[in-house]
Amino acid sequence: MKKNLKKKLLALTLCAGFILSAAGCGSNSSATSSATQTQSSASAAPTSEAVGKKPIIVGSKDFTESKVLAEIYALALENSGYQVKRAESLASAVIRESIKTGDVDLYPEYTGTALVSVLGLDPIYDKDEVYKTVKEQYEKQYDIAILDPADVNDSEGLAVLATRAKELGISTISEAWAAAQKQKLVFSCKAEFTEAQIPRLEQVYGKLPFKLSVMEHTLSFSAAKSGNVDVFSVYTTEGNLAGDEWTVLKDDLGAWVPYYIIPVIRNDALKANPGAEKIINLVTATFTTDNVIKMNAEVDAEGKEYDDVAREYYESIKASLN
Repeated sequence: MKKNLKKKLLALTLCAGFILSAAGCGSNSSATSSATQTQSSASAAPTSEAVGKKPIIVGSKDFTESKVLAEIYALALENSGYQVKRAESLASAVIRESIKTGDVDLYPEYTGTALVSVLGLDPIYDKDEVYKTVKEQYEKQYDIAILDPADVNDSEGLAVLATRAKELGISTISEAWAAAQKQKLVFSCKAEFTEAQIPRLEQVYGKLPFKLSVMEHTLSFSAAKSGNVDVFSVYTTEGNLAGDEWTVLKDDLGAWVPYYIIPVIRNDALKANPGAEKIINLVTATFTTDNVIKMNAEVDAEGKEYDDVAREYYESIKASLN
């Protein structure tokens, strides 16, 4: 009996020692939003570059597109052997401060947001100049790197039912303005657009030549389908634009600040994780307006989980990252 008891005690002691040892091997956690829990994920077999390096904390803002893109970056880094932690669904103001303090290392941002909201600079309407300015100022002011931009502009835009655009012979905002001066066309937008964006449109393209109809954003899509609206305001990567049913008019005279997707990452994270920059840039290069819209639609319209959508996309590009 005593013999069996000793065996049990020994087993319990060994088990406790193992648990304490495992707990002691955990990496330090970083503070994020009180409503958000930073979590680590299992990684693939480490590459020689990634072994023993500092975990990369990948953050996301609290909307679908940011969460999906951030998760794709996280999966790609993990699969290449890097240690990754996640700081998900942070408010915009929180994530902007978190990357400065080191509570977040990497997250997807937008050139226009970085220029106007973070740096507080005056609007610039040329996409290359915006990117150059943001890249230089982030490096100078924050010691933070801006990596290669995606060819995806998540900005204000104007859309038309594709069949209607063909009837009118329009593909640009200038052409829509010209068409509306020849015949009665209806333009719809939400109330905020009339205050913030119509003055800018009129400054660039001339006085609004449409009959204006103010309505909730989602109603514009159904109104366009029923023929009650011709042109309406959109966000250029929103899920509602999935498929070929809609034509987004080209902003040919540059009314809006460009909002191209950019990975923002701390330089100390890059130094601690050689080779990570290459992986991130390879992932960014796969993003297109169409596939970003598709992923947004899968979450917002089809009800899929954002991490499932991200994993499915990552699996589709994984072979191209090697």
